[in-house]
Amino acid sequence: MISIMIGVPSTNQRINEIRSCLVDSELALMQSATTTLAGQRREISSVPYADKACSIDELADAYRNRGDYSEAIWFYSEALTIRRQRVKHLSRGRKQGETVDIGRTISNIAQLRRERREFGAAKILFDEAKDLYRSVGLSKDHPFYRDLAQEIDVLRKM
Repeated sequence: MISIMIGVPSTNQRINEIRSCLVDSELALMQSATTTLAGQRREISSVPYADKACSIDELADAYRNRGDYSEAIWFYSEALTIRRQRVKHLSRGRKQGETVDIGRTISNIAQLRRERREFGAAKILFDEAKDLYRSVGLSKDHPFYRDLAQEIDVLRKM
């Protein structure tokens, strides 16, 4: 049996470079001030980001707020990739903080999957976030952990 793959594999280096350029372009567009017809200036954020993952998170949040969950998931996934690559090169103390950020990003993706009624995927992602929080010893009283517990309860009730 021959399996047919449609599209380009996600491991293709040239495609990854193009995706990175697209993310950079969209970040530049969203970060720059634009002028509306009324002459008012609008900015997505007045804070310039030094951290690309945080910038991408803001883009994902903007798409999420518009109700475009597919694009939001895509951007959160891009931020997640950057964070996971960064963890490989960090010291133990900084690695724990970044691991919490990875858990938060995974939790955001899980929430969107739940909104799209992809319950199996959401459960797997919520469990992964919970495991990450536990691995760094995040207290159950921490707001991220409490938010995660509430999201899991909402998923159970569905």
